[in-house]
Amino acid sequence: MKATREVLALALLAIIASASGGSIKKWVDDQGRVHFGDAPPPAAGSVIVAPQPAYSSSQPAGRHAASTGGLRPGEQRMLERIEKEEREHVEAMDRSVRESAQRKARDARTRKLSQAKCDYYRALVRESDQRLRQPYSNPQRRLHDETKRALYARQAALYCP
Repeated sequence: MKATREVLALALLAIIASASGGSIKKWVDDQGRVHFGDAPPPAAGSVIVAPQPAYSSSQPAGRHAASTGGLRPGEQRMLERIEKEEREHVEAMDRSVRESAQRKARDARTRKLSQAKCDYYRALVRESDQRLRQPYSNPQRRLHDETKRALYARQAALYCP
């Protein structure tokens, strides 16, 4: 990322310098960072960098210049890296859209299944209620039906909103 900024700064300075007719100075500070400008700081040695056109006069400017070879090698590599990042970004977006559609379909299936289970357990609760309204001759059987009804009601509460 730092190299990209330096290259972009150099390109910007080259354009400005070519428009103003000045020269670009390059210097390295005490921390080893490279700087470009029209005047170096005092007591710093400088190297004049002559601006070179990015395209020859016979080459068209713009995105199609790369296919015709109008870029310098460093610029060509940067353009290829940017295009690769754009392709990766588009692929990531496509993957994200695909995953989102799959997630929505899975969620819809889950909702349908939950609704089916809800309906099933509610029906069992209704059947149990009808059975419990009838008289029982065996108290153990009534206790068994009440227990089953409680279990069905608990399951219905899990699946029903």
